[in-house]
Amino acid sequence: PDRRDLNRSFPGTRDGSLSSRIAHATFHNVVARCDYGIDLHTAAVRRTNYPNVRADMGQEATARLATLFGAELLLDSKGPEGSLRRAALKAGCATITLEAGEVWKVEPAVVEYALRGIRNVLVGLTMIEGEVRPPSFRMVAEDTKWIRAEEGGFLRFHVHPGDLVSAGQPLATNTSLAGRELNTLVAPRDAIVLAMTTLPAVSPGDPVAHLAYSSDAAMRKMENALGKLPEDSLLARLHDDLASNLMVSDLDDSFG
Repeated sequence: PDRRDLNRSFPGTRDGSLSSRIAHATFHNVVARCDYGIDLHTAAVRRTNYPNVRADMGQEATARLATLFGAELLLDSKGPEGSLRRAALKAGCATITLEAGEVWKVEPAVVEYALRGIRNVLVGLTMIEGEVRPPSFRMVAEDTKWIRAEEGGFLRFHVHPGDLVSAGQPLATNTSLAGRELNTLVAPRDAIVLAMTTLPAVSPGDPVAHLAYSSDAAMRKMENALGKLPEDSLLARLHDDLASNLMVSDLDDSFG
């Protein structure tokens, strides 16, 4: 309500801003009493995220939680200052964050993915009976980078969220409103498309595509695994569903 980011306000204060007070109440009445936490997130407004789990893999309990969840893509990081998972970990509550899909939507494949992961954790911690369903592959991202618009204009997208891209591969072409090509954004190195804007109109510096980087061996393993997935698999359905708000075209496509 006060237009602050709640996930930069933890552990909060009793007499601070409204967001800080909400964070304080949540943290001390819930989080501090827990042993484990799973923080479920969508992308920011006008963006979509390919499912990924973010965790401090240097912490044994957190690494175990992230592994149990069964996400194919893991981002190893401590989390930003003020985030729930970073503050929770400091308080002794191992916490991971799932980033998936868009805000203000119920996306069936994203919901299924989250439920599968939560159930895996509950089974792995012997809280319920069952078997942990392992991922088709697992890749730990070493680094990420936002590719940003160089000029204002209108984007033509050339990739989907979850696509594997090679160095130099076109990501999006920026055109004027009359259709004149201004420039094409390309991948600086081999990567997976972690997130994308869903808004084609951009200003200089606006984020367009979020790329995640890993080792060459991990990228090849992921490519092989994706190539063997059945069309009705969860990951295949996710790939199609997350691109439903994007019109993706080849670089040489024309609207003529």
